[in-house]
Amino acid sequence: MNSLPLCTRFLMMLFLAMIFTGCERDFEQGKAIQGMVSYPDTYLRSAASGVEVLISNQLTGYSRTTLSCDQGNFRFEDLPYGIYTISAVRTLLPGEAMELTGLYTEIMLGAQLTSVYVYEGGETSFNLQLSGSAAGDLVFKEIFYTGSRTPNDGTYFADQFMEIYNNSTEPIYVDGLLISDIMGNPSGPNPSPWRNDHDHVYAQTIWRVPGGGQDHLLQPGESILIAQNGLDHREENANSIDLSYPVADFEYYVEREDGRDFDNPGVPNMILEHFAFMGTDYVIHVRGPGMVIWRCDDIDALERVTRPGGSSTALYVKIPVEMVIDGVEALADAGHAANKRIPPSIDAGFVYCSGTYVNESIRRKVSALIDGRIVLQDTNNSSNDFEVVSPPTPKAF
Repeated sequence: MNSLPLCTRFLMMLFLAMIFTGCERDFEQGKAIQGMVSYPDTYLRSAASGVEVLISNQLTGYSRTTLSCDQGNFRFEDLPYGIYTISAVRTLLPGEAMELTGLYTEIMLGAQLTSVYVYEGGETSFNLQLSGSAAGDLVFKEIFYTGSRTPNDGTYFADQFMEIYNNSTEPIYVDGLLISDIMGNPSGPNPSPWRNDHDHVYAQTIWRVPGGGQDHLLQPGESILIAQNGLDHREENANSIDLSYPVADFEYYVEREDGRDFDNPGVPNMILEHFAFMGTDYVIHVRGPGMVIWRCDDIDALERVTRPGGSSTALYVKIPVEMVIDGVEALADAGHAANKRIPPSIDAGFVYCSGTYVNESIRRKVSALIDGRIVLQDTNNSSNDFEVVSPPTPKAF
């Protein structure tokens, strides 16, 4: 191209710049990212307007947001060099969903790209195709996974818990609700081999809330808390928290012949439906779990698969995203975006704490207060929806 006359080169560069029509000013040479956001192929319209697009540096945490225009286009200019994650989130209200899908229901949509390089002179375009399903009424309110330190600076993780909140306006029976942690390492060189499958999540453990169908009614604005061990942990660790009944509604109990996992008879046990591997107790990853809540009438009918390319015979349950009500992705830090386990239609982002055994939990932000009922933020993007708090706040805000 350098052998062409100067005027010809200028016209060719101008033509290339005009191929893509964005919402912002004309394209300029520089450190820029541009793209188009589209709806799923089954929707009546392709271009997705009004989509919040977030770009964040995977190492520094630097981030910016913009909205896609009527043609679905978006653009970020003058970005610092680095490696970025791009995520997109769009909530369709029932009327909009009816127009696009024929279904009158709220739908949460999301998409994500990781390891996007911005370099000097970089002029890169991407397409983000949204995916998602109808929004659920139950959400994770808080997950405490990092563990705590004892007064003698020992490590303590028996005080892990997760809290599930009724974010709707109607009572919900939680009998039979399923809770799973998703296969994959939140840090390190071995991410999930299925991280590019956006239609499924792969459960290494499945727990079920006990009950016959109408035993556990959860009112709007109320929550259930499930503890690793339903105890007042301050008796073992003065720096810990009280998770005895009635703070804890249920506990994860692993029945073993050697009785290594303590069973508190005052706290009902969750029912273990499946596990790929299990130690003396059920422990979620202290560097960041990927968790989902879901429902299924026939768990046994779901496909079970082994990790591809490995020698392990451990089985993971392949769960369609349509069965998932809510999901949260927690990773070790901002630099491990490529280790995401949960598809963007469930969680387009991720959240992280400052380390392990730091007595920090992730808690969903409050969106509104309506007639005394707290409404939690739920955009299907943990980067936006969650905050890190210390100490944890079981059954509180």
